[in-house]
Amino acid sequence: MNKLGYYLAPDLNTFWDWNESGEAVTWWNGCTLALYEELDLLIREMQPNGLPRFEELLLVLAATRRDWPEADGQASFFLGRVNALDPQGWKEFPIFQWLKPLCDRLNDVHKCARQAGHGAETSRALVKYIFADSGDAMEEDEAAQLCDRFTSGEVSLCARDRDRLPTDGKRNPPLALLQSVRNLVELLAEFDPATDVKRLLQTGLPTDVNPADVDDLPFTERLKRLLLDLDEEQGELRGLVRVARQLSAVINLPRRLSDPLDQPVGGYSDVSNRGNIDRLLVSELAQDADVLAVRVALNEALYLRRESPPEEPTNERHIFIDTGVRMWGVPRVYAYGVALAFAAENYTGRESFVYTHERDAMVPAEIDSREGLETLMTRLSPDPDPGVAVPAFFNGVGRIEGGADCVLVTTEKVWRDRRFRIAMGPRRPEEFFVALVDRDGWLQLLQVTGAGERELKRLRLDIDELLGDERRNGKAAKLIDADEALPQFLRMKEAPLRFGLQVSPERAHFHHEAGLLGHTADGLLFLWKRVDMGALMLTSRFPKGRPFWVEIDNNQREAVCLFDRDDRVLMFRVGLDTGQVSEVEIKVIHRPQFVHRIGEVLVFLSGRNVFAHRMFDGRCVGRTTLAAACKRISDHFVQIGDSWFAMRLGALATGKVAKGKSVPLNAENTELLHFEELPARDALYVWSNSHWPEPLVVRSRDGLSQVEPTGRVILRVDGQVLGVSTDKDRLFVTRGENEERLGTGYSFNVRDNAETNLYGQLSVFDLEPEAARLQSAIPQLRNKFTGVFLSAPSGLHLATRKQRLLSLGMEGARVKRIVWREDPLTQHMVEQGWTQPVDWHRRDEEGAELVTSAQFERCDYRFTGRFELSMCEFLDGSRIFLDRRGLLHLKSSDRRIPEVSIVLKEGEASGWCSNGDYFGSVYFIGKHKSRARDVYSHIERFVAHIIGHREQGMLETEERPSVTEEKT
Repeated sequence: MNKLGYYLAPDLNTFWDWNESGEAVTWWNGCTLALYEELDLLIREMQPNGLPRFEELLLVLAATRRDWPEADGQASFFLGRVNALDPQGWKEFPIFQWLKPLCDRLNDVHKCARQAGHGAETSRALVKYIFADSGDAMEEDEAAQLCDRFTSGEVSLCARDRDRLPTDGKRNPPLALLQSVRNLVELLAEFDPATDVKRLLQTGLPTDVNPADVDDLPFTERLKRLLLDLDEEQGELRGLVRVARQLSAVINLPRRLSDPLDQPVGGYSDVSNRGNIDRLLVSELAQDADVLAVRVALNEALYLRRESPPEEPTNERHIFIDTGVRMWGVPRVYAYGVALAFAAENYTGRESFVYTHERDAMVPAEIDSREGLETLMTRLSPDPDPGVAVPAFFNGVGRIEGGADCVLVTTEKVWRDRRFRIAMGPRRPEEFFVALVDRDGWLQLLQVTGAGERELKRLRLDIDELLGDERRNGKAAKLIDADEALPQFLRMKEAPLRFGLQVSPERAHFHHEAGLLGHTADGLLFLWKRVDMGALMLTSRFPKGRPFWVEIDNNQREAVCLFDRDDRVLMFRVGLDTGQVSEVEIKVIHRPQFVHRIGEVLVFLSGRNVFAHRMFDGRCVGRTTLAAACKRISDHFVQIGDSWFAMRLGALATGKVAKGKSVPLNAENTELLHFEELPARDALYVWSNSHWPEPLVVRSRDGLSQVEPTGRVILRVDGQVLGVSTDKDRLFVTRGENEERLGTGYSFNVRDNAETNLYGQLSVFDLEPEAARLQSAIPQLRNKFTGVFLSAPSGLHLATRKQRLLSLGMEGARVKRIVWREDPLTQHMVEQGWTQPVDWHRRDEEGAELVTSAQFERCDYRFTGRFELSMCEFLDGSRIFLDRRGLLHLKSSDRRIPEVSIVLKEGEASGWCSNGDYFGSVYFIGKHKSRARDVYSHIERFVAHIIGHREQGMLETEERPSVTEEKT
């Protein structure tokens, strides 16, 4: 047998063999490992660099298969064969010491193949990459001969003879297999399971090639490199960069194109002796054919030369970003990302200039450096719109020679503001672009010309995901409580799970942009933004009682609630994005009947008395007395007697405010509150709508009218108006003559002059369809349980007051999921073999050897929040906490076992693990990947640790002699 025969011939102590026809390599039990054609192609591709040992090549190839990790997969074939090679009792031979590290390395190879998608190309790419520099078993010339024999089929003929290497497998250890295992352990030690196989297939390189450092790069290249560097870091700029990179792929400004026939170009400018044959002078064709050929060969023929077209000048790009108060919060960061996207997308390579405003001045900004972006992020302006800064911007751009692309980034509320359009009008250019952003992720790109506006593009990004912090496995959020006896879930600053608690309509408030805000009697405040995801818990310190006034300010991204406290009013403010809470007590003389907010001032109306208080400290800064008592307030309009007045806030009093309950209205010659009468007598509702230039009025049952001197009715509604929607575009109307018939309501859109039916009673959820959808998606959670059963080997059961069990288990074929099932207590005891009677009110049962039980008792741990917490503790020190918010927390005494928090909802269970793993439905875990199999193993370890400790304690009790035996 020559060297090639030794290379392809197995011995009796290996894991592989050829089949009888020589068309495939099989495992020792006859299952197919690799086909002949696949090996032929693989060896042909690896031959230029030499070949490794054939056993090593086969083993790595097997690890890339889809069924490698399965119980009856190819990994079990290899391990089963190795464990069977023990006739002389040499288990201590080094092969068994290296077997565990080898399996770990091969599992990494399998993970890499799984991420890229299993297939023949993936397998060959991984094998070639792993053995790229390890072809020491066969040199290049011998490998070329082997390749030729594979191609000719000679290897298949030799394999039919089933030649074996001369070895005594029953007496000698598998030395060849030992060498292969050791080589693979050393070879795969540095293998990275995160290797990009797709990049390997395309480029042959496992990683990207970093660009060389080149000075004096163009502006666009510098900006793109900066965005790439910031995207790899962790910080506040990363979310901004992610928004810019998402937008740069989809937004662009249209180029100004012209027909070449419209310009005097494309003619002929000269005659030359060289050129293309189609430009040959027509007079040359009069020559004889031979003479023409000689003239062409000697470059004596004459050709026409075309005129070179003129070069189009490249335009600069100037971007103005609105940083006013209407852009504060998420829209401002979104606007910065839009500006970066426009600057990076500038195909001309010219520099892009970015500007913001400070009062009426235009301020330039630097965006191609980290310091410039950090400075830009800090710029804020208290003005409602850019004012005259935009005309100054237009005036500066208009002086640029050759023209420039002009982009204005703002929000729709500013762009539709009539005062801003008037201020901008005189100096605006003939053509410019407007990018309108909002906090929900919508971006609208407009092209504005003298003929009007034209929408170029409309898109939406998931801003919450792009600007949010990425939770990586193994990294927990910042803890706010140092008491280690509590579950880690309760000690975290931000709850890792979303919630699904039911709230009553009386405790809920809706805003069409911010979402649904709901609070519970336990002091929990939640915010629902999307139907498919649960609520974010803003705070657990919501004041007791119900607020008598609530306003959700989406521009400031906060909610303001007022509570009645005898002679004081408690103002509670909470940030919708940060959860930051502030409380201010306002001392009042009269209990407010109506409240209205103007900027940072609260206006309290009680009868004829009107008081204005600053929000940040509660100090009274103005008061006045009305001609008659206030009957109703709608938007910023007040009904006094039978007349309606528009309420506005003037300049605040300057200087130090005197101590006292209030100050006069004209302190220091200023008038704080202004009331302007409207021609809207006997009106039910008055409010402003951006679609109409003047306030809208609802009169009693005669329709909707616009406020004009003539009182002309422009729209009519049939029925009794119950209220106005939060977006001020819809009226909620009932056709019943009394309030008892609220089931026949409909919604009337004042913009579209259209009706939409409403179903059900007209509650807060039904009046706003978005709120109704949010509320209907909230699942029903459970929190009333009396005790816990733990059964061997890994059963976790919760006992209810009605003698039923809620059991946790695993189900599913390919996609595993953890589920809760409810069964009667006695029936479950019989089915599970709990033959001894169990008294689950006792902590330590003498008769139930297979069951460990404990009863929930209220615990008095001090932590942030007022919700109730119950606990049961086991003999080993492990604890199970029952959270009244519908959660169950498992905290083991063994610190090596991660903590698990589980949502108490029948059906599929969801939850979070302290090592960073999530499991369950998207409603509770959000964008995180579900790892139900891994988390369930932690739950099994938790139960097994408690049961094992109990069995060990019972065994020690049996072995310990009694007092009587000791005396004897």
